[in-house]
Amino acid sequence: MRAVLLVAGWMLALTVLARARGPIVLFVFGFVAAAVFYPLVVRLRRRMPTWVAVVVVSVLVAVVVGLVGVRIYDEVNAQITTFATSIDESVAQLEASSRYGDIVERLDLRSRVEQFTSGLREDMAIDGSRLTELAPTLATLSADVFVIWLFAVMLLASGPQFVRSFVALFPSPVTQRRVGHVIRVAHGRSAAFLGFMALRAVGWFALVYLVALVLDLRVPTSLALVVGLLSFIPRFGVVIGALPVAVVAALRSPDLVIPVLVVAVGLQALDATFLQRRIEARSVAVGSLPLLVSAMLGWAVEGTRGLLLGVVAAVFLIAVVDESLAIRDGEVPDPGAGLASASVGSPKAREAPVVVEPTPTDVESGAVSVSTGPAVLESAPPVA
Repeated sequence: MRAVLLVAGWMLALTVLARARGPIVLFVFGFVAAAVFYPLVVRLRRRMPTWVAVVVVSVLVAVVVGLVGVRIYDEVNAQITTFATSIDESVAQLEASSRYGDIVERLDLRSRVEQFTSGLREDMAIDGSRLTELAPTLATLSADVFVIWLFAVMLLASGPQFVRSFVALFPSPVTQRRVGHVIRVAHGRSAAFLGFMALRAVGWFALVYLVALVLDLRVPTSLALVVGLLSFIPRFGVVIGALPVAVVAALRSPDLVIPVLVVAVGLQALDATFLQRRIEARSVAVGSLPLLVSAMLGWAVEGTRGLLLGVVAAVFLIAVVDESLAIRDGEVPDPGAGLASASVGSPKAREAPVVVEPTPTDVESGAVSVSTGPAVLESAPPVA
């Protein structure tokens, strides 16, 4: 009967979680946002009240994301249109050439490419009919962003108490001290890792954008975004991002493909040797495989939102495991060592009753020896 109730309870819990997946994902996003921006709020509240610091951070993030998002969208929209036009022109030139004209005609390449480029233009264009189609999606997205912001604000105000309440669930003070220390250190190291990687991604974006402008490539902003995002994958993300750069460079000149790939491999080697090692030394060492696995699992479960949450969760869990192993192996001081030694030598431990087995003499004399620190002899009824 107990096993049946246990299985039924687990099934009920999983059903509730599946039905409430949307709100849970939004809450987790708010939790992650609060954890990322909490250090900034802590610095600001030294000079102003907490609620003012939260408002300042919220407005700052909204302005930066809004301005950058609008600017990037305008750039990408214009460049995608130009890129689609250049693809059509390139296919037309191939079709008119005596060398590749027959191949293009047999493969029906022109009609397929025109279908692809027209789809690109329609996806990027925003007119009256397109806005009507996107209205429900935009409304849902705006509501999700507001809910995430609301959760983040509440957690910025009550997050430390939330963490302390979680730590207090552990019965042992030694365990509480260790768990609190691991959470605090893992939060700092994972936030540092994500911050350093974001700064590096901005650097890669700027570098690829400038190189694309120098080479007169069609979509410099889009290429820079791809390389910047893929640079979050340590040790070979830049090489993967260089593949679309090589494809676009081939439309301008096929001779640029090999040099672009060779330069990308060399820059990736320098990045992994110098920059990545410094980032990991100041934060936490995160391998490429855990990030890829967590990103793919998150994508499979929740799409783009799951991908982001999977990456953040992987970084935090790796930081937790790394700090826990460092405490176990003695590489860092054990935060619970003092409490453990104090609990062993505390008055309560010394006064804890230690029952001593009665000897035949004690039984015959009608007494039992009980020691509570100093020797105490308690009377007992005579044994018949």
